[in-house]
Amino acid sequence: MCSTKVKICGITRLADAELAVSLGAWSIGMVFYRGSPRRCPLVEAGRISAALRRRVQLTGVFVNAPLEEIVSTADQLQLSIVQLHGDEGPAFCSEIARRTGAKVSKAIQVADGGDIREIERFHVDYHLLDAGGRQERRGARADVGHGAMAENGGRALRGGTGETFDWSLLESRRSQVPLVLSGGLTPENVCQAIALVHPFAVDAASGVEAAPGIKDPQRMRAFFAAVSGSGSTAPSALGAPSGLDTAPGCGPATARLARSNAPAVAAVEHHYGPYGGQFVPETLMPALIELEQAWVQARGDHGFEAELQQLLRRYVGRPTPLYRASRLSQRLRRSIYLKREDLNHTGSHKLNNALGQALLAKRMGKSRIIAETGAGQHGVATATACALLDLECVVYMGEEDVRRQQPNVQRMRLLGARVQEVTTGARTLKEATSEAIRDWVSTVAHTHYVIGSAVGPAPYPAIVRELQSVIGAEAREQILQAEGRLPRRVIACVGGGSNALGIFSAFLDDGEVELIGVEAGGEGIDTPRHGAPLTVGGRPGILHGARSAVMQDEEGQILEAHSISAGLDYPGTGPQHAHLRDTGRARYFAVTDAEAVDAFKLLTRLEGIIPALESAHALAWALEQRGGELDLICLSGRGDKDLAEVLRLG
Repeated sequence: MCSTKVKICGITRLADAELAVSLGAWSIGMVFYRGSPRRCPLVEAGRISAALRRRVQLTGVFVNAPLEEIVSTADQLQLSIVQLHGDEGPAFCSEIARRTGAKVSKAIQVADGGDIREIERFHVDYHLLDAGGRQERRGARADVGHGAMAENGGRALRGGTGETFDWSLLESRRSQVPLVLSGGLTPENVCQAIALVHPFAVDAASGVEAAPGIKDPQRMRAFFAAVSGSGSTAPSALGAPSGLDTAPGCGPATARLARSNAPAVAAVEHHYGPYGGQFVPETLMPALIELEQAWVQARGDHGFEAELQQLLRRYVGRPTPLYRASRLSQRLRRSIYLKREDLNHTGSHKLNNALGQALLAKRMGKSRIIAETGAGQHGVATATACALLDLECVVYMGEEDVRRQQPNVQRMRLLGARVQEVTTGARTLKEATSEAIRDWVSTVAHTHYVIGSAVGPAPYPAIVRELQSVIGAEAREQILQAEGRLPRRVIACVGGGSNALGIFSAFLDDGEVELIGVEAGGEGIDTPRHGAPLTVGGRPGILHGARSAVMQDEEGQILEAHSISAGLDYPGTGPQHAHLRDTGRARYFAVTDAEAVDAFKLLTRLEGIIPALESAHALAWALEQRGGELDLICLSGRGDKDLAEVLRLG
């Protein structure tokens, strides 16, 4: 089975865009090439953006357009994706990503295997492959409206030909960049295309039209039904049109979609640039598909959302305060605000995610929960959620972390969880995660794995980020109320990176706000004893089901990480963090054990707040900075769990 998403391109009317979104479109494409009959007027594009930008990925399609025109349009319409369909080179694509903050999709027309190799020069977020020839493409002011005519050397050229190409050419493709397949896709042939190519997404335009730029509702419905019938999770999970539509030519596998009254929502991301994905045993694929379906349905279910929000308010204790650390601010001569996630029930941000996933597991009919933990905070949060919801709970924890985090081990056991010590390898978070995955493989029918950070195979990184985004949403509103402006910097510690993505999420579109992630420098990044794959030494690799920045040797063997803080003692990180680093939207630094302990003690003495050692890393980085009138730090947890370790060091 696959989870192929759907992009509908050549949208020129709000009504067509709304229908596409209601059917479960991942993205809608608006063409801004002047020669296309599918060109979307900016006024109508503005209406579409205002109505739908929070529900779908908005793609703007350009052909050899000037840089400033693309940047201006992307900013005006708040485009999610910029699709470049002309002669733009890799450097131009990189500049578009830097200037707009949008994802970049590079399109190329395929005539032979050389075209496949050509597009692999582009290290962008998506590769879009369409029908056409290399000779036709050179110097072409090609139309990208999937069927309209443009001039090239005195002869007609179709940028989107409305015809298919030889999909077998894709067997030579080696790139890990997510593939969007275009070129003559229709309700009649999309099943075959997905079966042969297994693309990240399929892109239809002329194949679902009544006339250029005017979509045919029946063909749109048939297209989504056909994609669903091929094994895709997205359309059926997102809701479907009324009726029992089937696509001609797809046979009995075509799904018959029922009406859904839930509001449409965007599909779950699987990739962040070249990172993310699903690298798991085949036995886990049905569980991941089931999880994604359940999550997308739950997001559109007002009852689920209401239950979660009520628990966050009345049980977890949200919203958490935003506190101006006055004595610390006085010492640093700038305002320092702390987002007090340490005041959540259980003492950290972890309960936001654990409670949401436990509710989701209950919704899926799972009776048993497993989790991994390093610092113990995620284990405590998961055990707490399971006690509340009457679910069996097993927490995997490395033997070294059990030693370091005895208070949390005792809390988990008191809450009814079984703490399974892991004695292999470094006996820390990496090994605990590996053991949890082994358990899941053999018990997947009745077990849900509550991953504690924004790591693992899709859809976990997106689910965890969304459940933690409450941190950023609250912090943004609170800082504007307190200061009347946004912070200069938002700073958070990063191991797997859930608290960081949670607070970063509300500021990603604010280019004037620096996003700073702080990793574990351990005994120094010039030594092998650290946990800083984003800062130094981390190369693209596969760890625990996803591709991300990973500490590994020349032969690809995973290296052991080290940190005084058990929650940062991990040789990888979340795939979205790796992408934020590569694009430059966030910057990452490392802080040593000694610096973190000093910051731990300083905050305790100046403000009467004992931070988690993880959070102390973010604080330590801020202490060394000059300038920046207003800093916002995510205080991800409290430090009572770390007292023994800090006191041991004197």
